[in-house]
Amino acid sequence: ATYAKKIDASYSLIDWNNMSSVQVYNLHRALGHVYPLLTQWNGVKVKLHNITLDTSHQCRREQSMNNADQLNSDVGKQSTQHLSSALSFLSGAQSTTPTKRTAVETERTSGEPGLVTFDKENKVIRIKCIDGKSVLCSQITVSGKKKMSAVDFSNGFICKVKNEKERRFVNLDKQFMSVEKS
Repeated sequence: ATYAKKIDASYSLIDWNNMSSVQVYNLHRALGHVYPLLTQWNGVKVKLHNITLDTSHQCRREQSMNNADQLNSDVGKQSTQHLSSALSFLSGAQSTTPTKRTAVETERTSGEPGLVTFDKENKVIRIKCIDGKSVLCSQITVSGKKKMSAVDFSNGFICKVKNEKERRFVNLDKQFMSVEKS
């Protein structure tokens, strides 16, 4: 027989400053059915339910690759476009062509771990992790309240915080934990 430590609610604490999006997602997969992941919003304990990985950046990457293939076929037809050679790329020369970034891409790469934004299109909250990627959460339980949807959390909590830097989850201190099961 193999002996292991008993799993308790302290395992479900999220460390936004050290955990990547995959680590948060895997922690949810391992413990979410017994202990929802715990974090803190403006001094209040919050449980996160229904966490998924944000795969929208992969879809955009595939779209940009398809657009690049289309551009390459157009370049073959038109000799007027300027192309940098592979040697100039390898030597570290910068391209003079500016790159356009969408608001979502800018939001994804900026901000601190734990930053919370609401995705109106998918009706989920997007939470930034240390690796710059995000996890999505569709249900939240705020201490003392019933389980609510991401839309309700956005309307009741996110929109009330005016300073964008304060719109973030922070690590929950172990001293504020009470062993709960739900």
